[in-house]
Amino acid sequence: MQWLMLVVTFVVLALLQRFVRSIGSPLEAHATLALGCVTLVAFIAGKIAQRFRVPRIVGYLVAG
Repeated sequence: MQWLMLVVTFVVLALLQRFVRSIGSPLEAHATLALGCVTLVAFIAGKIAQRFRVPRIVGYLVAG
């Protein structure tokens, strides 16, 4: 379920990036897409850390 939420979030951020780019403001579009990517990477790093029996926050910090 969490994976589905992340995928939906990433898709929404990608659509928002495309919409903002069409308006003519590419800096905000890249920032939005970067935020989505960082969120996805942090989630994956948290899951990997949890598999090694380390608290998720450690994975989030490593990803950041």
